[in-house]
Amino acid sequence: WSPNSREIAFSSEELFSRALGVGLREEVDRGGIYIVDISDKSYRKVVELATEPSWSPDGSRLAYEGEKGYFIANFANDGYLYNTQLIIPYKRLFFGEGGSFPIRWSPDGKYLVFGKEIWPGLAGIYVVAADNPKKKIRIATDYGDIIGMSWVE
Repeated sequence: WSPNSREIAFSSEELFSRALGVGLREEVDRGGIYIVDISDKSYRKVVELATEPSWSPDGSRLAYEGEKGYFIANFANDGYLYNTQLIIPYKRLFFGEGGSFPIRWSPDGKYLVFGKEIWPGLAGIYVVAADNPKKKIRIATDYGDIIGMSWVE
């Protein structure tokens, strides 16, 4: 949900595949991020080849996972994204398969948390400052699976 509760951001492989005119079994894991307005049910695609959208608490930015890492982008007045910044680069063999965990904003909008598989079976939870993402802090390491995470106020 958007912070103003008027829109929902979601990722969809189905809409992406349908737009290309291919079946769901083809071209999977290449979805995009869409935003739907709940009042009129209209939707718009705001990012190609991306998943796991996360709205900033003030509604001005969207963090998401793209093909080459985690990104932050600003919303323009027309509702589309601009000034996209790759904040956490990484290399993956297959987009959309394992190796990372959704990025989420802190309740105050100052930080982002995400999980990253360091190597198979060893994952770490990291925190970065939204305005200075170059400095990452690993706050936990798990030898099993990190399934999900969330900020607690």
